[in-house]
Amino acid sequence: MKAIEERAPGARDFKTRLQEMLQGSGRKLPAYEIKSTTGPDHARQYHVTITVEGEQVAEGDGRSKLEAEQAAAERALELLSDQRLITER
Repeated sequence: MKAIEERAPGARDFKTRLQEMLQGSGRKLPAYEIKSTTGPDHARQYHVTITVEGEQVAEGDGRSKLEAEQAAAERALELLSDQRLITER
């Protein structure tokens, strides 16, 4: 997986961008939940979901909790922007 800086050069991280966009649209903050952790200690994989106002919006996977949360936030930004539920300023 590419680093956040490679996918969104010069931009704030996806979790921050999602939070700012939701707040700017008058929506509640996202809730992150680790749904599963798999693999041995040296090669963990995390699966995270994001819920906004009681609705599951996106999922993400990563080798750390933060990486999985960032992947889920990136996907949530894409989905919510496509549905025009939030807009970037």
